Amino acid sequence: GGQHACEIARLLGIKTILIHRYSSILSAYGLALADRAFELQEPSSAFYTAEHRSSLILRLDKLDAEVRAELGQQGFEGEHVHTERMLNMRFEGTDTALMVLPTGADGDGQEDFEAAFKRAYKAEFGFLLETKTVIVDDVKVNQELPDLEEPTVNKCTHQPKR
Repeated sequence: GGQHACEIARLLGIKTILIHRYSSILSAYGLALADRAFELQEPSSAFYTAEHRSSLILRLDKLDAEVRAELGQQGFEGEHVHTERMLNMRFEGTDTALMVLPTGADGDGQEDFEAAFKRAYKAEFGFLLETKTVIVDDVKVNQELPDLEEPTVNKCTHQPKR
């Protein structure tokens, strides 16, 4: 932190910088508050069709199990694990892909990635390319274990010197 601040100050011609004396403690506290997470992503180049949907779901299931196993090896297990299963999708002939996380309100409510993609695409661009086939560029699973306990912070009774 401090070295980076000095380098930026030098580049900007700033002669004096102020760094809080407890900045490293504040950084460690922020790390302690962070959720534990792990994700895996695999490339794909499949058309999103009824025939390919089941194979994509199987790939998501496989990644889900691998991510869960990795978190388990790190000592994190249980019902508190939050899983996000996503597909990076785009219309054929375009180069802009959107990472799609379906909700229960999308299509049939059962991981309807196509409905979620079309919703996200229309929200982003204002139109749909109805005649184009949807392509899946990547398959991704992310799992987070939220920190269930706030770290203990002792109140400081020392007054700073002036």
